[in-house]
Amino acid sequence: MINIRSGTFAFYNDNYYELVDGDKEDCLLIHRGCTNSQLQRLGFTEYSDQVYLLAIKRKDINSAFQVRTYCVYKDFKYQITDNLKDEKFRIWPLAEAQNHLQDFQRHGFDPVYEIAETDITSIWEEREPLLDFPFKVEKIIYLKG
Repeated sequence: MINIRSGTFAFYNDNYYELVDGDKEDCLLIHRGCTNSQLQRLGFTEYSDQVYLLAIKRKDINSAFQVRTYCVYKDFKYQITDNLKDEKFRIWPLAEAQNHLQDFQRHGFDPVYEIAETDITSIWEEREPLLDFPFKVEKIIYLKG
C-alpha cells in the first residue's frame, strides 16, 4: 500500500520527517513508527508509543516543504487525506469533481469517499516550499500511474 503524506516535512540526514516549525533558530522533527538504531544515533527521543522527537537547528535542514497528496478517480482530481485499512484511501473531491457529482460542501457535511487503491488511476504528491527554508526537492512526485 502506498504511504500517503500530508502536512509539513523536512529532509534531514537523508530521510524525511514531519516538521514542526519552532522559533527563528530551532525546530522539531517527528518520526512516527518503529524505532531503529539510526534514530537513536541521530538523537531522537521517544515521546510516546512509536513517536520520536528531535530538536534541531533550522540551518541543519536540507529542505522543507508542505505536502499534499492527490489522485485521479473516475477522471477527476481528489485530495487524499488518509490511509485506511484494507488498502483504501479517504479522498475529498476538488471543485471540478464536486460540480460534476453535484456533491458540494455544506454546513455540517463535507463530501468524502473511501476508495480502494485499485480503483485509483494515479497518485502524486505536490510539494510547496516553506518560507525561510531551503527547497531542494522535486515539486511533484508520482507514486502511482
